[in-house]
Amino acid sequence: MRNLFYLLIFVVVAACGREPEAAEGNRAATLEDYRGDWEGILSVMTQELPVNIHVTPDAGEQVTLDSPDQGLFGLAATEVEVFEGALRLEWETLGAAYVGRIDDAGEAINGEFSQGPITTELVFTRMDPAEAAALEEEAAAPTATRPQEPVEPFPYRTEEVSLATTDGVTLAGTLTHPEGEGPFPAIVLLSGSGAQDRDEALARHRPFFVLADRLTRAGIATVRFDDRGVGGSGGQYDNTEFDRLGDDAAEMLAMLRMREDIREAGFLGHSEGGMVAGVAASRGEKQPDFIVALASPFAPLTEAIIDQVAYGQRQAKVPEAIAEQNIALQRQLLDALTSADSREEGCDAAKAILEPFGAAAQAEPLCGIQRYSSFLVDIEADYTAYGGPVLALFGGKDIQVVAETHAPVAERALEGEEMSRVVVVPDANHLFQTAETGDLSEYGLIETTMEEDVMATIAEFVSEVTAQQ
Repeated sequence: MRNLFYLLIFVVVAACGREPEAAEGNRAATLEDYRGDWEGILSVMTQELPVNIHVTPDAGEQVTLDSPDQGLFGLAATEVEVFEGALRLEWETLGAAYVGRIDDAGEAINGEFSQGPITTELVFTRMDPAEAAALEEEAAAPTATRPQEPVEPFPYRTEEVSLATTDGVTLAGTLTHPEGEGPFPAIVLLSGSGAQDRDEALARHRPFFVLADRLTRAGIATVRFDDRGVGGSGGQYDNTEFDRLGDDAAEMLAMLRMREDIREAGFLGHSEGGMVAGVAASRGEKQPDFIVALASPFAPLTEAIIDQVAYGQRQAKVPEAIAEQNIALQRQLLDALTSADSREEGCDAAKAILEPFGAAAQAEPLCGIQRYSSFLVDIEADYTAYGGPVLALFGGKDIQVVAETHAPVAERALEGEEMSRVVVVPDANHLFQTAETGDLSEYGLIETTMEEDVMATIAEFVSEVTAQQ
C-alpha cells in the first residue's frame, strides 16, 4: 500500500490476536470456484471499509485486493492457497491475511480477516458485473479529480524536465513557472515514504499537483519528480540508500539554480520527504535557501513507528497490559535492528526476537535497504547543522507523525534561527486536511486535498524569507 508513512502495526504480536478461520461451506471447492469479483465490508470498531477481491486463477496475480476509499487498487496477494475448500490469502506488506470458504451456492465467501492484533469477520459476496466494470474503470484512473485540482489552461507555464543523477539514473519531473521573466524563488517538492509519483498521489488525492499550482500562482516556481522506479523515472526506490535520496534532492536543487529565471531555491518535504530535505541540506555542497517541512519527523524515525503502534493498539482496544507488552516488543525490535553493525545483522536480530512468536517473517519489511537506512538518519542533527530558515508544520490530529512527539524536537533543532517557525495546525491530519480523527481511513473520504490556509502559509513564508536574502 502506498502510504506517506507506514502504519506498522503488522510487527506487533498481540496476545488477543488469533489466526483467521473459515466458516463451513463447500469443502470440495477449488480456486476455480472462487473465480470472479467479490465485495465486502471490513468492520473494525466503529469504522466500515469497503474492500474487494478479484480472483483470476489463470493470471500471474491470482488474487488482488482493492480498498477504494483508501485509493488502493490491485494489491496482489503474496500467498494464495485452497485447503479443504477454504481460500487462504496473505498480503505480506500489510501483515494481513484472510481465510474464507465459499458457500454451497457459490455466491458468498464466509471467513475472517486479520491484521496485527485484529481478527474480524469478513464476508464477501459476488459483485454485480456492472459494478465490477465501474470499479475497474476507477482503478485505471485512481486519482479522480478533487475540487481543489487545477484545470487547464493554467495561468503559468509547465515544462517536462529530466535529471541525470550522478549515479546514472534518470529522474522525470514537471517544472511549473510563473508567467514573466523572473527571476523567481523556487521549491523542490520531496514526497513521503514509499515510491511515489511526482503528484504524491494517494487516496485519490494529488497533494503535490494542488500545492504546485497554488505556489506557482503565488509567484514561486516548483519542480517535482517521480521517485526512482515510478512513472518516468529509472532506478529502484526500495534498493536506494537514504543518503542517495538526499543526493537526488541536492542535484534537483542544483538543476534549478542553473536556470537564469530562478533566484533563491529551497526544499519542501512532506513526511519522510522532510528527512530527505534535512539530509540534503546538511551534507550538500551548497545549502538550500530555506526548507518547508510538512509533517516531517524530527525525533528519530523509530519514535514515529512507536507512536503508530500505540495508536493501533488503542484503536484495536487491546487491553492496556498487553498493549504495553506489544509496544515494549516493538521498541526492542527496532533497537536490535538499528544498533547492529550491519543491515544483515540487524535483520537477523529482529527476526530472532519475533521467532518465538512464529512471526519472524514480519520483520522483513523493516530490513530493506531504503527502510533500514532511513532508521539511521539523525534528523535533529541534520536540521541543527543546516541552520537556515525552516517552516515546520505539524497536524494536530496527525497519527503518523505525532505533533506532541516531533514539534518539541523541531523547536530545539531550529532554536536560534530567527526566521524559523514551528506551527501545529490544530485539526489537521497527516495530509493537512481538516479531519475528525486523523485516521488513515479518512484521507480518501475528505474532498479537500490540502487546506488553503496551509498552502497560503507556505507561500507567505517562502516570499518572506527570499525577500530578505
